[in-house]
Amino acid sequence: MLLFAAVALLLPSMVVASDDTESFTSWVPDPIGIKKIERKLRLPDRHYKLRDYIRYYWGTDEDGVPILNAEFQIPSDDTEKAGTVIIGRPVKMYFDGGCAIVTLRWNMASNDLVGIRCNGVA
Repeated sequence: MLLFAAVALLLPSMVVASDDTESFTSWVPDPIGIKKIERKLRLPDRHYKLRDYIRYYWGTDEDGVPILNAEFQIPSDDTEKAGTVIIGRPVKMYFDGGCAIVTLRWNMASNDLVGIRCNGVA
């Protein structure tokens, strides 16, 4: 936990990037805030528990509203450990997987769930 918090403190709190087509603002989620939100969550499939997933979190600013984004992934091999929390976007992209992959969006300003869903099944 200490390492997790220390890494979050070393990261910049705001990152602004732009290219020719669009600009976006992102922010680094707070581990304590993540834990509070996780206590409120109800997963779409009761087969998996939150601790079964590797959980990725990253923040975006959408029209001035801070949105916490998350993707939860069931580990796909022995090199991955369930229960791991990572601040940042996932490296692997999945286009199916059912509830082995769950996406979440949380409005930080209103402290409300925007949406939580399982990926589709190919």
